This record gives sequence, structure tokens and C-alpha cells, in this order.
Amino acid sequence: MVMTENMLIVTCVLTVLAGLGITMAVAALLSRNWKSALLERDVELQQKL
Repeated sequence: MVMTENMLIVTCVLTVLAGLGITMAVAALLSRNWKSALLERDVELQQKL
């Protein structure tokens, strides 16, 4: 019984860590896209001025 409980806890922790890793990767990709888009917009504004 103790072994199964430990296994459940371990699997829960691993799934949470995996979810956090995926969300961090997605956030990093989104922030990169946002930065590049903002840089492009800044360049366009400077060219107009």
C-alpha cells in the first residue's frame, strides 16, 4: 500500500513538472515571437519618422 501511494505521488510530481516544462517552453516561444514582432514594429515606426 505504501509503495503504491509513493508511486502515485511520484507520478503526480512528474506530471506537474512536465506540465511546467511545457508551459515554460511555450511561454519562451511566445515571448520570442512577441519580442521579434515588437522589434519589427519599432523599425517600421522609425522608418516612417
